[in-house]
Amino acid sequence: MAISISRKKSKPSKKVETKECFSCVTLLFQILYRIPAAFFLLFLVFLWSSSTTIISGNIVHVCVSSRKLNNLYCLSAGTQPSLELPVPIINDNSTSTPSPSINAGVKELVDVVVQDQDEPDPIIRTTVGNDSDAEVANAKKVVEELMQVHRSWKSDMTQAQAACDGRGIYVYDLPTKFNKDLVGQCGDMMPWENNFCRFFDNEALGEAIPELGEGWYHTNQYSLEPIFHSRVLKHRCRVYNENEAKLFYVPYYGGLDILRWHFKNVSNDVKDTLSLELIKWLQSRKPWIQNSGKDHVFVLGKISWDFRRTDKSWGTKLLELDQMQNSMKLLIERQPWHVNDIGIPHPTYFHPRSDDDIIAWQLKIIRSQRKSLVSFAGGARPGDPINIRSILINQCSSSEDGNCRFLNCSSGGCSQPNSVIELFAESEFCLQPPGDSPTRKSLFDSLVSGCIPVLFDPFTAYYQYAWHLPEDHGKYSVFIDKEEVRQMKVNVVEKLMQIPVRERENMRRYIVHELLPGLVYGDPNSQLHKFQDAFSITMNNLLERPLPLLSRLIIKTRVSRPVLLFSSRADHTMASNSKTGSVYDFTVKDARGNDVDLSIYKGKVLLIVNVASQCGLTDSNYTELSQLYEKYKNQGLEILAFPCNQFGAQEPGNNEQILEFACTRFKAEYPIFDKIKEKEREEEEQERTVDVNGNNAAPLYKHLKSSKGGLFGDSIKWNFSKFLVDKKGNVVERYAPTTTPLGFEKDVKKYLELRMADQLTKNPESVYDFTVKDAKDDDVDLSTYKGKVLLIVNVASKCGLTNSNYDELNQLHGKYKDQGLEILAFPCNQFGEEEPGSNDQIIDFVCTRFKSEFPIFGKIDVNGEHAFPLYKFLKSGKWGIFGDDIQWNFAKFLVDKNGQVVDRYYPTTSPLSLEHDIKKLLSIS
Repeated sequence: MAISISRKKSKPSKKVETKECFSCVTLLFQILYRIPAAFFLLFLVFLWSSSTTIISGNIVHVCVSSRKLNNLYCLSAGTQPSLELPVPIINDNSTSTPSPSINAGVKELVDVVVQDQDEPDPIIRTTVGNDSDAEVANAKKVVEELMQVHRSWKSDMTQAQAACDGRGIYVYDLPTKFNKDLVGQCGDMMPWENNFCRFFDNEALGEAIPELGEGWYHTNQYSLEPIFHSRVLKHRCRVYNENEAKLFYVPYYGGLDILRWHFKNVSNDVKDTLSLELIKWLQSRKPWIQNSGKDHVFVLGKISWDFRRTDKSWGTKLLELDQMQNSMKLLIERQPWHVNDIGIPHPTYFHPRSDDDIIAWQLKIIRSQRKSLVSFAGGARPGDPINIRSILINQCSSSEDGNCRFLNCSSGGCSQPNSVIELFAESEFCLQPPGDSPTRKSLFDSLVSGCIPVLFDPFTAYYQYAWHLPEDHGKYSVFIDKEEVRQMKVNVVEKLMQIPVRERENMRRYIVHELLPGLVYGDPNSQLHKFQDAFSITMNNLLERPLPLLSRLIIKTRVSRPVLLFSSRADHTMASNSKTGSVYDFTVKDARGNDVDLSIYKGKVLLIVNVASQCGLTDSNYTELSQLYEKYKNQGLEILAFPCNQFGAQEPGNNEQILEFACTRFKAEYPIFDKIKEKEREEEEQERTVDVNGNNAAPLYKHLKSSKGGLFGDSIKWNFSKFLVDKKGNVVERYAPTTTPLGFEKDVKKYLELRMADQLTKNPESVYDFTVKDAKDDDVDLSTYKGKVLLIVNVASKCGLTNSNYDELNQLHGKYKDQGLEILAFPCNQFGEEEPGSNDQIIDFVCTRFKSEFPIFGKIDVNGEHAFPLYKFLKSGKWGIFGDDIQWNFAKFLVDKNGQVVDRYYPTTSPLSLEHDIKKLLSIS
């Protein structure tokens, strides 16, 4: 959509101008007329050059010292500092008071009940409940449940896979006063910005920034509405017949409508004029009437609060109107308690046109030298005592050895995208405290630069972008509670220094390879095939969202009608109650009563035994357990011993006595855990004991038994029953009490993969010297592939690269398999946990979805201490761009007919781009 701009001045609607306003202007003119012109001119110059405030109506806006309010880091998306968030309450009798700032915490309580889905959605009014931890926790719980609802609407199909049948998008041809004419008023929106209209050049992408590379523009945060409009006009599922549409797109530039009046002294009636005219226009349209607006979508380029004016004089009341409650609103920051508010990313400066643009930028920022540990781009908030920015700036400025760099936005330091992106691209961590609203545009600039964001409030990002950021926040960010910072309990720079380099690298890889493509908006003519950008993700999810929804949740508030919140299921449970998947999900007590998280044993083979000191099997088992441990402890075996007194009362002692017995008599070096678990007895002094059977069985043992039943049922039969657990935490074998530990040494070696590890000690000369496991755990000698050209790939089923790579691997295999090419795929779960399934599940996925015919082997590790021997050999022959570690899923090694590694390719290198190299090795001209 090309946007032509007629630089015309904005005019208030004559329908709503008042005589009172005219009288004020007249009075002001009479006063100013009596002031000498020279004195008045000097006063204006002083005000323009030194003031840190701007007055709009009855509002004083802080932090304008640079005279550039388009400075995105000084004034964030919000239009009112110390923004107050409206939230629901349950106490209908409480007295209404002003809403608290989000920075002060959530003070509201909600009550969730069920109601008929046919009642229209009313609005949420601003009220405050009692200040208690329980209320805060409950309010957050509701937000988290709504985020789960949003995640349930996510589509697992790419835009290329999704057919348009029944998924038509109808774009309303609104009168130009609702969009194009608003852009035309750009010259009058920012009184301190002489050329604000330049941000709407290049179809609202702004001026190109060739210094940063292809696809970089000086994009303003308020450009989201025309950017999205341009893209949806070219969407492949767009229809021109209303009857063929599933979704109706309303191209109203509500953010620009707010912005044009924000710094003018006009009445609220003036500000609301266009919103009310839009509703009137929509109510005359049959599709709106048919579904009460439920299938209508708005994209609004400002935060939700700007459209929810109640008793304030800033913003409009568009989203408080009853008629707007059913439709979907896409905003750069959502109202957390409104299910139909969907958070989508702020527009960044990067707008790729092709997959190659994305790949080139990914390579650049992965290679970028991170000169600083921490950086912060922002300004202090001296007038806001609860804001932690000043503390962060002080900690940053006082850090030693240049560990932290501070870019002062209050003095205009952030007005140039080059400065901001360069800072972030050279930093490991980027501090992201709340701005005028919880989430600043800076968050997305840092992610696009490969800088790990450090968040201080869960309402920053975590409760916003369910479609674009993962539920596991630890994959891409670090969280430090703002209260700890405010109370000076933590030095942020020092805390970040403690995060291991390997952990930082894994987070950065996840950000760059998995998140980055989905956080940027491609340019209006973009052709992306391997990646989905923020626009594609949003549209796919909207088209997959069920209409109408099946059930609703209602939050009771002090309004005449209850507020409806949708839920995709009624039996939602929190993550803490989710089904346990491995032994790593358990925490147990050691012999001294301290908690031990079994996830510390990740990557090890575990032998779990219920032991006793006075059993006939005691001597032989303890002796062989010690032998087994001594032999394999340095190769990844750990033995976990749990004393139990359930069988013949043969473990009567306390923890200290048990430890002394095992360590003195048998020199046991493996951990002996707590015997203690309180039974339901009245006498506190009576004996306490750990159970492995019955209702009081320890949760770990319930899991072990359910995973591997015994010969005569699940119950443990006697002391010294044994469970063998693999490196993934899965129970793989169970042995009877009379089975001696050395009797299953072969199994221990198997799961330690020692036979595989022995291969490296023989100084392998080619890949043919290795034996691997197929998906059914059978040995495969790679010498069977002698004389073939091999393409070896570490694969994953849930990666952003999965579809394109499997499709192209299939094409390569089909084209050259009869001429000597073989593709060997090794599933790996090390990168973003994107290959979580079992071997059988992986095979089913690949063969069913992609019809792949090349061999899929058993799941392995490719990096770290437990890296598969074959991959140690592959990496030693061909280093990657950043060392020998595999960077992500779908790294590729090309092996010639002699079993020698001849080339290594980056994960984002497409398989078909290797065709020339493959043909060369196959001697095909």
